[in-house]
Amino acid sequence: MTQLFLRFYAGVLVILVAAAAVQNFETQQQNRQHNLLVVEQALGGGVRLARGAFNAFPDVSQDEMLQFLKSRFSYPVSIIPQNDIPEYVAGRFEAGDDVVFHATTRGGMLKTMLESGSDVLSFGPLPEFAGPDQLDVAIGIAVILAIAAVAIAFLLRPVARQFRLIESTAMRVASGDLGARVDESRTPSTRPMARAFNHVAARTETLLRTQRELMQAVSHEFRTPLSRIQFATDLIRTAKNEEDREVRLQAVESAAEDLDKLVGELLRYVKVETGVPELKLEDIPLLPLVNELIKKNAPVCPQVAFRVGDSLSSGAVVARADAMMLERAIGNLIANAARFADKEVVIDATTDTNQAVITVDDDGCGIPESARERIFEPFVRLRQKGSGTGLGLALVRRILGHHGGAVQADSNEVGGCRMVTRWPHQRSNSILHQAADSEPTPS
Repeated sequence: MTQLFLRFYAGVLVILVAAAAVQNFETQQQNRQHNLLVVEQALGGGVRLARGAFNAFPDVSQDEMLQFLKSRFSYPVSIIPQNDIPEYVAGRFEAGDDVVFHATTRGGMLKTMLESGSDVLSFGPLPEFAGPDQLDVAIGIAVILAIAAVAIAFLLRPVARQFRLIESTAMRVASGDLGARVDESRTPSTRPMARAFNHVAARTETLLRTQRELMQAVSHEFRTPLSRIQFATDLIRTAKNEEDREVRLQAVESAAEDLDKLVGELLRYVKVETGVPELKLEDIPLLPLVNELIKKNAPVCPQVAFRVGDSLSSGAVVARADAMMLERAIGNLIANAARFADKEVVIDATTDTNQAVITVDDDGCGIPESARERIFEPFVRLRQKGSGTGLGLALVRRILGHHGGAVQADSNEVGGCRMVTRWPHQRSNSILHQAADSEPTPS
């Protein structure tokens, strides 16, 4: 922060010095021209009277009159040939001016043309105007710069303190405290930077947490199908006939399918979890989508009856969402409900001016209230019924988050589970990104 202050101060000094130099140059030029005119006008009357004396007393010789004028003026008076005057003065005479003041290295001079036309009456050099002492100027500049330094330090101090807070929080994150965040209420001047830092820290924490979860899944979730494949392979070697061998090969294929399914779910979860997708929002009629999802799930779960609710049956319910993500989320909910249902799964939906609400009910044993938040965490499975990976509901929550919506677990009239999803109709891109980056808080 000291380097920041010194650079800022040096920059301000350069700006002040440059501004003072330009202003001083402009002022001197303007003042010089103005002062020349003022002197010329103030002393012009006396010069004209002196010139008139040569005409008023023709009997007095030019030298005697010159001596007389010298005795009356406090600065030198002389007569010089017209050829010796500067070009500037000659030009003024030709333009019709009768008295001209000009500056020389010896000081200011006044000149007027005598009636003879060949001689010029010259006055000067005149006494110089008093100017500021160089030491006084240097002291004044030093005082101004000192005041500027104090003012800059006073103005930068709160900003420097806020930068130090961001810096210390960054060091905490770098040392492993991924939950460290900058208190935005303490950074009013650098709030956008603090907000951006918190955003980066949150995304970093999410990515690292996802990485840890995936490592845990690889070590834990893959173990079961791999063990089944290894066990079935050993049994194949000891098979007594072709029929036993075929049964054990089918067991290997089943375990391989489970493993492939788990890998696919992991890849989909990583894609949704670690990125902010570009959503292609459109108005999607829900009834055709739900009917299609029922057709896909009915052969897999023949013991379960799938039914469309009364509100959705009207066919007028529309959700604004990305078609692929909407299908993935509702499909996961229907498949999950079918695994735990006893006899029936009901899908219904309603809509209003703000959102579409889609519900999926099953008549199973339901979810304990204490676990209704935890089931949306990756790899959490409350019961081993079915062949789920523990990622389906986590994907649903992330998809709803990208859309700015929400999902929650509840109970229904028959004691089973009800999954409620809310899909907002209008969401801007900035809100979508914020929603995608926000993390659900586990209970």
